Parts: sequence; structure tokens; C-alpha cells
Amino acid sequence: FVRITEKSGEHEFWYYPEKKMALYFAPGAEEAKKSDFMPYQGLPDPQQAVTDTTVFPPYSGISTVAEAAYDFELASYVDPASVETYQNLAYVYSLLGRTDDAMGAAQRGLRIKPDDPRLHQNLQAAVMARAQRLYIAGKYREAIDAFRAAAQNDRANADKYQIRVADAFLQIAEKLGKGTPEQKAAYDSAATGFVAVVEMPSASDSLKQDAMYNAIVIHANQEDYPKAVALADKAIALYPNNNQIWSITGQTKFQTSDFKGAAVALKHALELDPQDATNHQFLFLTLNKLGDKESKEKSVAEYTIYKALTQGSKKDPKVWVDSADNRWGAQNQLTPLFKTEGYPEEVRTYSEENKTFETWFFWSKGKSVTFMEGQVFSKGAFPPKKSS
Repeated sequence: FVRITEKSGEHEFWYYPEKKMALYFAPGAEEAKKSDFMPYQGLPDPQQAVTDTTVFPPYSGISTVAEAAYDFELASYVDPASVETYQNLAYVYSLLGRTDDAMGAAQRGLRIKPDDPRLHQNLQAAVMARAQRLYIAGKYREAIDAFRAAAQNDRANADKYQIRVADAFLQIAEKLGKGTPEQKAAYDSAATGFVAVVEMPSASDSLKQDAMYNAIVIHANQEDYPKAVALADKAIALYPNNNQIWSITGQTKFQTSDFKGAAVALKHALELDPQDATNHQFLFLTLNKLGDKESKEKSVAEYTIYKALTQGSKKDPKVWVDSADNRWGAQNQLTPLFKTEGYPEEVRTYSEENKTFETWFFWSKGKSVTFMEGQVFSKGAFPPKKSS
């Protein structure tokens, strides 16, 4: 089924390949016009064109797109070696929702000119369209088969289809009973599907990194932490500059009580993005679990950073710092810090247990100071933020 809007109005085409029949609704028509429907096959022998004496009936409809498809189909019989004809035929077949025929036309053209970029685009659009329709319709099992078939027909973009296969398995899993063997199997298939992208030469580094991250998250969400950690360690070795992967590694190792490993991973994540509140939160939790005196002290600083970033109200640094004496009196510890360090790059305030806190962030220096009621409460340290 496809609906096309043209200058003459809205046209609908319903296809029944197994019945060799099609229904066409002209603009404003309440009844459909029935016609024979035969898939496009082209000439059995591309070297032998139909002679000029062949009589073809004229197109009888009012859809310009359908008429174009009819004309280009006839042109492919008259001159089966014309790459341009197959380019146009594949394009209009895609518009008409005849994705199998669009694929066939593009593949015929590629036999003549294997490196033609437009035909490759036509083929990719056609194979994706069919699978995408099934996916949108919620027919995920059929969509998986279609995406896999698409990868076979369009190997240059196999990674993009593999991502969709993995995502379709994820959609299947989320609709199954929670904790059932069927759901676990579907989640495992989704994770395996994402990991498979890493081995595909056509995949970009960014796509591979996203795929690995998704696979780790799937295993972690299922509380399959051994698999999640093993995959995370592999991902870190491959992509040591990916903040998200370091972050999920730290969070996952925290869940397995590998607090030393979690701390290492989370600190790496903060080297890449010192303003990530979630990493400060998990580092606070991790340092608290380590239990030694130094870690406990650092955990307090991480907690105040996390609170300030997530619940703090941003203030104008200059206005806020200049008003320190008025707000807290001459004995406050904010003014001496200002005289030593200058204005902070960011100030955030929050309240907890009827106490007022404010955190001064010196991002470029890799330090923060949190004050409670005008007195130093904690000092945080993190990798200086790199200038963009």
C-alpha cells in the first residue's frame, strides 16, 4: 500500500502480489480500479532488445508517477543497456511502493555499471523502504529478515541494516514478558547484533562506538554484569577516548562491587568531561564504598559537586562573588578565596537540611570549592576542562 500526492490529487495503490492484482484509487474516487499486477522482470537476455515493431498499449491512468514507471519499463525493453533508464525506473518504483521491483531495476543497472553511485542510492533506498515499512508496522520479525536481505543486496551499507536488526530485536524484547526466557533471548540477540557492527568494515568509528555502548547497556540493564563488564573492557581497549563507554564501565563495575575498577573508569570519564553530573554521582558512591579516610573525604567533595550540578541554581559569578561580604559578613571564607583564585567560571547554590550551600567551579583549573553558610565545606579536584 502506498499513497502519493501529485498535482492531480492523492493517489492510492494497493498491491496483492500473491494474487497478481492491484487496486488503484484515483483522487476523490470511492471505488478502486482493479488491474493485473506483474512484478518487473525485464528482458531475459539484456543483449536482445524488443524490436521497434512491438506494439505496446498506451498508459490509461492519470497518475504521472505510475505513467513514468510504465514508460521507463517499456524503455528498458527497447534499450536494456541504458543505465539511465534503470536509474529512473528504480526511483519511480520506490515512489510507488514497489520496493522489490525497485531493487530489481537497480540491480539490473548495476550489472551494466557496477560503480554507478545513483543506482547504489536507488538500491539502498529501495531495500531500506521495504524493511522500514515492516518495522513501523510493528512486524519486527519480518523486518529483521528484510533488513538482513537488504544487507545482502547492499553490502556497502550492511552496517546500517545491522543496526536496525539489533534495534528490532530490542523492540521484540521490550514487548515480551519481563524476565521470561524469551525476553532474555531477544535481549541477547539485540546485544549480539550491536556487537556485530564492530566487525563491519563499512561502519564508521562513531557507529561502532555507539553500537558497543548499546550492547553494554543492554547487558547491564538485564543485570548480566559479567557480560557487561567483559564487553566494557573490550570497548575501552578499542575506544579509550569515549566518555560514554568509560562512564558505563564505571557504573557497571560499581554494580559488581569492583569499586577500585569503578573509580579508575569514572575518573577516566571525568578526564574527558569533568562536568558530567552522573559520573560525579557514581564516583561519590564508589569512593564512599572504598571506605578509607582519603576516599571518604573525596566522596564528600564529589557529592557536593553532584548536588550542585543537578540541583543547584546558577548565579552570575561576578555579582554573586562581589556580594559575599553582604551575604555572610566580613568573616566569610569566600572573599579570601576570590583574592587568591579570582572569579570562578560557574557558581551554583542549593539547600540541604536547612543549610545553604554554594559551589564555585574553576573548571579550567580543575578545582571546586563548596561553602556552607559562607564557610568552606569541601574542596573538589578533577581534570581541568579542555578549551573547545
